Amino acid sequence: MGQYFSLRGAEEWAETLQKTALPSIWSTATYTPLAKSKQILLTRPGQVDFFFPGSFKQGGDYVQVSEVAEVHIIAAYDVETGRCYSGLCLQAHPNFPHKFSRAVEEVKVNPQKDLEEETSPDASPSSIKKLSQQCSWMSRSPSGAKLSPSNRMAKSASRSSGLSMEKFGELDEPPPTREQQWLCCLFYAIKEGILVYFADDVQSCEQVVRSVQSRYRDVEDLAASLKAPTAPSSHPQAQICRHNVGGAPPVAGRIITRVLQEDLQREFQIMSPVEKQPDTTNCVVFCMRVVKGFQMALRGFDIVKAGESNPSIGRRAGDIAGEAWERLWSRI
Repeated sequence: MGQYFSLRGAEEWAETLQKTALPSIWSTATYTPLAKSKQILLTRPGQVDFFFPGSFKQGGDYVQVSEVAEVHIIAAYDVETGRCYSGLCLQAHPNFPHKFSRAVEEVKVNPQKDLEEETSPDASPSSIKKLSQQCSWMSRSPSGAKLSPSNRMAKSASRSSGLSMEKFGELDEPPPTREQQWLCCLFYAIKEGILVYFADDVQSCEQVVRSVQSRYRDVEDLAASLKAPTAPSSHPQAQICRHNVGGAPPVAGRIITRVLQEDLQREFQIMSPVEKQPDTTNCVVFCMRVVKGFQMALRGFDIVKAGESNPSIGRRAGDIAGEAWERLWSRI
């Protein structure tokens, strides 16, 4: 990052951020609905409900935040373009992991309904005849005695599994859930909402944030190759900086639920004027609001110190980022 600011100033950095496309599940953010065992998307705009003692829910997805967790800010930055990406990771104590429950769609057979439909006066003779033919192998009982047509029909209906299927929820029954336990929970804000990733270590969460930068590069390289086909270019991997803010309060689940409820009603913007700041959000601002909600301190001088201690960032980059963070901290 120091390499970038050694050649450019804060004005060029702001211009770069203004031209940056919004992160989206359709382009730059890694998300697939087929992998919901480790990730969910809290959609924007949307409603998140709180459940005591520290759980939030949207749709059929439940997340219980650990009462004992460390707060980490994971920031990735592109040394060529100056773009920054930020996510908030809650690392739980091994004895008090996060819990994630997702609804499992199942089906329920109602044999009584099948029997009533097949034996109703409105049932067509052809359907009864077809059912009788299908159940011809059941025409005798284990003792060898013949079964009456009505008994054969009832027995067939009781054994039939494909005649009528009803989903859970239609009968006012709660859907079954599958619970998993994770040590790390990462929150990352994008255009469509808040992505929530689950992992067993902080390093996996770092890879998720780094992958956003990689996909930005892939999209840009694809667009450039369509305009002027050339040999594929290689770019340096995004640099990662992780800052431990401190221990989250025991009521972290309640606080983060409130932040989610408010943030999902905001519009996602990379940069916004001061007067629109309360109504907009992005990945950095979301992390900042959670930290402030936890009543924890992460000020500009902390960013400067992080830059000084990390050779890949440098003092100059730390000064500029710390100044920008401090201005933003006072506005939200």
